[in-house]
Amino acid sequence: MYVRNYHRKKSLVTDPTMLKGWEDVFDTDCKDVIESECQKSQLDFSWSENDDLKIVNKAAAFEVHPVTGDRVWFNHAQVRWTSHSDSRDRLWLRWEGCG
Repeated sequence: MYVRNYHRKKSLVTDPTMLKGWEDVFDTDCKDVIESECQKSQLDFSWSENDDLKIVNKAAAFEVHPVTGDRVWFNHAQVRWTSHSDSRDRLWLRWEGCG
């Protein structure tokens, strides 16, 4: 299960660990459009009192590769992998004790 929490807009503070705001992710400020997209993708969602969006994706941790038939691990770990970030973000993550 993957849970993502999005603020309405990304903080003006430069924080590489913070996700984009939901307006940027969905390229709209219309909650009805976002809810429709979540429903089409079979994602659970909820809105907080302060307009934050929580999306829950219930998916298997392992999938079968469509070509090789190998069992593969499906996850989102690369988002926090320091070699996947630009040099400024890597420094910030190291400073914070994350990398």
